[in-house]
Amino acid sequence: MDKRLKLLFAEDVLLDFELAVKTLKSDLTFDVLNVAIPKEFQNALHEFDPDIVISDYLMPDFTGLDVLKIVKAFDPDLPVIILTGSQNEETAVSCMREGATDYVLKENLKYLTFAVKVALKLKQEKLEQKQHLAEQEKFRKYIDFAPEGIFIVDKNGKYIEVNKAAVEMSGFSREELLSITLFDLLAPETREKSIAHFQKVVSTGKAYDELLILKKDGSKAWWAVKAVSLPGEQFMGFISDVTDRKNTEIALSESEHKFKALVNGMLQGLALHEIILNDEGVAIDYRFLEMNESFERLTGLRKEQCIGKTVLEVLPETEPFWIEKYGRVALTGEPVYFQNFAAALDKHYDVVAYSPAKHQFATIITDITESKKNSLQLKADEQKYRMLAENSTEVIFTTDMNLRINYISTAIINHSGYTVEESLSQVFWDTITPETAIHLKKIFEEQMALEAKGGEDPDRIISVEFDERHKDGRILNTESTMRFLRNVEGHPIGIIGVSRDVTERKNAEREIRQKMDELERFNNLTVGREMRMIELKKEINHLLEKLGEPTKYKIV
Repeated sequence: MDKRLKLLFAEDVLLDFELAVKTLKSDLTFDVLNVAIPKEFQNALHEFDPDIVISDYLMPDFTGLDVLKIVKAFDPDLPVIILTGSQNEETAVSCMREGATDYVLKENLKYLTFAVKVALKLKQEKLEQKQHLAEQEKFRKYIDFAPEGIFIVDKNGKYIEVNKAAVEMSGFSREELLSITLFDLLAPETREKSIAHFQKVVSTGKAYDELLILKKDGSKAWWAVKAVSLPGEQFMGFISDVTDRKNTEIALSESEHKFKALVNGMLQGLALHEIILNDEGVAIDYRFLEMNESFERLTGLRKEQCIGKTVLEVLPETEPFWIEKYGRVALTGEPVYFQNFAAALDKHYDVVAYSPAKHQFATIITDITESKKNSLQLKADEQKYRMLAENSTEVIFTTDMNLRINYISTAIINHSGYTVEESLSQVFWDTITPETAIHLKKIFEEQMALEAKGGEDPDRIISVEFDERHKDGRILNTESTMRFLRNVEGHPIGIIGVSRDVTERKNAEREIRQKMDELERFNNLTVGREMRMIELKKEINHLLEKLGEPTKYKIV
């Protein structure tokens, strides 16, 4: 259900207020509140939470300019319309300069409805713009914190956006990159290949290649570039620095001796294989030709047991995926990078595969089993904690600093009768009694005062009890434990709390007090005193047992 429009007036002349409301009601539906005293006006901003403010310019206790200052301090985006009998242009200019959304003369009240609609529209546009900017900022953070380089270029190859990793990889500043094209970074050795890569992205929508790049300091680096097309004739590239691997490949191809010296010192596992095809030219197996010591260590296989044998001879349970993947590399010559689980070895691997010669492929592997397990465990823990929160019998909630609820667990349904969706549309004060509201507001103000003084314990926890209205009208006795949520600077940005229904306990405590009072009265009687005292003691002990009190408190 849409939120009902709320209008807050600051008008000392009751007749002018009534005429304005009557004019607006001809075309708008709203709740309205009129306050013409500064302190009450400030309170109304917090408690009434208006969508728009309409203020007289001259009032006995304050002016329209005072109203503007108060409102802008409360919420810079809250529209304020000045409604006045003055036709002085200087008055209008001063109001607009101080942030008024519009200026309407009282003799032209017919324009007030239009001014309100325009102000609300402008407010909505500002809100949408803020949300859009927030989404853009969130997207920028995602990109900036990505571990690999990311860039966006237009159809001419000019950089439109680059992330932090891309800046660090190139050695250029962000401003320098945004003033050039990707072609300015191409090394002569792979320039034609790089241009062909870009043309392939333009024509097909995606492409992958490994290109030699000139960095700002004049050094060269190999980048693995995966590029895809975006709407509006723009293109996004994901880059990884594969210089070490490419240099390794080049060194391997230059000399057998250098190959063996290099690979045996690698931390990654390296092995050379020969693909085996059937009569139709389909890969059905592969043979081990060479492997380094790290490959043995990472796989548990032994060189003397593998060289010259096929993978299905050594590991008969090898999944077809591995043979198919490596077959494409050996037959097409196109390198691949991927991560996968090898069931035959019960390990996860990070794998680079390339073809150094026809029908051969080499693999560089890294054991990532532990990191995979940790990742899966983190995901499982997240699901577990969410499950615990959603299945807790106590209500878990968070609010912003205006006490608007932004998360609440499903236990709220059994607690108050409201759904999660209904609760998220409420503020904390919506469901508590007026007496409780006064008490809790005082506690909140005390806590904020402690914050202003730099409270000794920034993680302090407070417990409060308050009366809360159930959706069906009943009054619940609720106990809640709360503390502030804080940003990285330690400033409060919200509240997290756990609430529980203690109505039954409170009723039992009241009944115990009544029984104790009655027992005290019977101590002073003579007729039937002993019999009634025994009955009362039994009733009190029964209530204590229901409350789970220790037996040492039993009355004998």
